[in-house]
Amino acid sequence: MLPFLEDELCSQEESVEELRDKFREADADGSGFLSASELWAALKKMDPGVELNDIVSLMSELDVDGDGQLGIDEFVALLSCGDHV
Repeated sequence: MLPFLEDELCSQEESVEELRDKFREADADGSGFLSASELWAALKKMDPGVELNDIVSLMSELDVDGDGQLGIDEFVALLSCGDHV
């Protein structure tokens, strides 16, 4: 993960269920996955300084299968930094 995002986002103390709720809220089209733009919108709520370029880099790092989307478990792992998953 990008170092400054890790510092910002990993400091959040939220339960897995709270993170899953954030995912569902961010999933604007109801697809069950987050696109880079949906992820960007969600992360901007937590850190207004997050840039789209950072999200594109993050997505390419996390999107192992290259489908351009982030699933709910990947989102929870991202924001919990592996602590709860």
